[in-house]
Amino acid sequence: MSQPRRMSGVFSLLLLLFLPGISVSEKKDIGLLSDKAVEAICEEVSGERTLDTILGIIQYNRNTSSKEYDQAAQYVLAKLKAYSITESAIEAFPPEWKDSYYLKKNPGWLASQGWSVKKGLLKTINPARKIADFDEEPVTLARMSRSFKGRAEIIYVGDGTSENDFSGIDVRGKIVLARGYAEAVHRLAVLQRGAVGVICIGPSSYNSLKGQGYPNMVVWQVLSPVENIEKKPQFAFSVSSEKGNYLLDLLKDQKSVEVEVDIETEFYDNDLKIVNALIPGQDVPQEEFILYAHLDHFKPSAGDNASGCATLVEIARTLQTLIQQGKIAPPKRSIRFVWGPEGPGSLMYVNSRMDKVRSTLAGLNLDMVGEDMDKTHCLLRITRPPDSLPSFLGDLVQNLIENLDTMFVKAPTGKRNFLNYRFMPFSANSDHFIFNDGAVGVPMLMFIYWPDEFHHTNLDTPDKLDTTELKRTAYLAAAAAYFVASAGNQDAYDLAQVVSSNGIGRISQSVQKGLSLLRTSEDRGLMENFKAGRNSIKFTAKRERGAIISCERLCRDELLKRQIGLLALAIDQNADLTQKTFENYYLELCRVRKVKPQKIILNSEEKQASRVIPRRKGAAFNSLWEEEIPDERLDKGEKDFLKDFKQRFMDSYIRIPEILNFVDGRNSLLDIRDAVASEYFGFMTASDYVGHPEDLGKEYRTLELKDLMRLMGIYKKFGLVVF
Repeated sequence: MSQPRRMSGVFSLLLLLFLPGISVSEKKDIGLLSDKAVEAICEEVSGERTLDTILGIIQYNRNTSSKEYDQAAQYVLAKLKAYSITESAIEAFPPEWKDSYYLKKNPGWLASQGWSVKKGLLKTINPARKIADFDEEPVTLARMSRSFKGRAEIIYVGDGTSENDFSGIDVRGKIVLARGYAEAVHRLAVLQRGAVGVICIGPSSYNSLKGQGYPNMVVWQVLSPVENIEKKPQFAFSVSSEKGNYLLDLLKDQKSVEVEVDIETEFYDNDLKIVNALIPGQDVPQEEFILYAHLDHFKPSAGDNASGCATLVEIARTLQTLIQQGKIAPPKRSIRFVWGPEGPGSLMYVNSRMDKVRSTLAGLNLDMVGEDMDKTHCLLRITRPPDSLPSFLGDLVQNLIENLDTMFVKAPTGKRNFLNYRFMPFSANSDHFIFNDGAVGVPMLMFIYWPDEFHHTNLDTPDKLDTTELKRTAYLAAAAAYFVASAGNQDAYDLAQVVSSNGIGRISQSVQKGLSLLRTSEDRGLMENFKAGRNSIKFTAKRERGAIISCERLCRDELLKRQIGLLALAIDQNADLTQKTFENYYLELCRVRKVKPQKIILNSEEKQASRVIPRRKGAAFNSLWEEEIPDERLDKGEKDFLKDFKQRFMDSYIRIPEILNFVDGRNSLLDIRDAVASEYFGFMTASDYVGHPEDLGKEYRTLELKDLMRLMGIYKKFGLVVF
């Protein structure tokens, strides 16, 4: 009779966890959002209308702080006003805005100097042939090129990005022809060796894997905006492989080839601008969901990122229309839309209202969306927030996209492909990096269609987009924003249940990684790999627990908050059981291999690290840590260490800020090491990655305590942390 009583106890626990959350609400199918809202948004949102807005945006050459960028911002604002988004405006930030936050250095990429082009022409003299013309292809003239008019001989230096490329070659007074990045070639050839300018050929190393089949591809190039005291020439052209090979053939035939350059550009002071719009909440308007898209880049840049900007406009129009028509209820919380330059725009936004940003619940960054998967050979990749910022957001979007997958949504003029998407760990390739920064603390996902063969090239044109994918992306983002903005107590609890269920699955995945590591381990490495596996389970569970607790921000009912807490407790219990199972596997493996199992005991280095608890000092963005450290104050050993660390960890630009994100006055150095090592536990795969194709398959190396302690020593020296 004891067994039925135990089963009754388990059943009672299940009732305790789930029944208190049951209430009468709008009908739902498998999704968290009500069927009524799903159907209304799907019916109203339009891929074709989004494409029309894209065509309007790409008529402008949208370099940051340029007059043309300002025109694009005015175009977006006019659209919003036409769609009755009355709370919309352009915010201007003078150059001095950079000084209002804690930056010891003045990064060049934050420069707000305007740059516009009146003409940019490159042609050969004999025979007379046009090689590049800004009026035909704006991407052909490198951003921040200065005015120049004259003739010069061209000289080929290979890649032109290393000292060896210039060995024995006199480039003074000549125009260097090279295959490397314009900025690197310009620094070595013009600033250091007296060349006149630079011509870059075809797909650089960044695009080489993407552009081999496109001889007419021209890659976007950017020169550093730094002021040259000596007023040396500064210009670079970017030409296709076809045009570059033509110049190389001329050099081979004629030995000496002269070209004529006619560039007229304008530099001017200008404010940095963002477009800011709001659908106000009715109950708690100070709480917000934010959608961001960067508005800048050269003309046309249809995918990157006119697509994201136009999608935000369409989301705002769709939700406002449905609210006005009474098809969906006004949201409880506000939904904010921001368009700005990539990098500076997100910094401007959070820096100007850091106190208000604290009440932003979550957000989405749309960067390169709605692409034709057949033409660009990409898929929709959705990046989760970092482990340092656990959130319900990833599971919400996963639930919405799984529900969307049952409906086969397509646009009238779009393709009929099935959904193709991947969820990935956090990556830092766009503005969501700033929002996810520990100094800001807004969980933000990125939607990106990647990899894209035409990214940052002249071939990033509207024909590479698909109205079906535009419609689907707009629906997903609109649905996520509306759910968070409208969620009530029951919705918060339902979401917590979804997060809990998925979280248990992710804990199981971390176990599988650990088991795989043990199975393939040599006998001498069993203990260290067992420790690594245990840490992975521990910190995965900690992240999942935090994601469940994050649902409480949507809940006002204390009883349901307690039930959400019980779901988090269930994660802890699941993790304890999982750890015991993993330990039993380790012990059995030791028995089979005739290896004496060892207890986990901290070594002297780990004991020391466990006693050091760093705290943040002062205000600074973790993702901009390098801007806080003056190069001239780094000694040689520190410079060598940072250089070596970056070379060993290809993801150091993500990992180092994440280390700082975990510095909260509670985590010890050992905790931070284990947490970051757990987050990057195992190997990268294609489905986990947004970045350069040539980096696929590289190992995420283990973070050593000695590296972390050295980093913390540098942070302490420059006042970023204290301990």
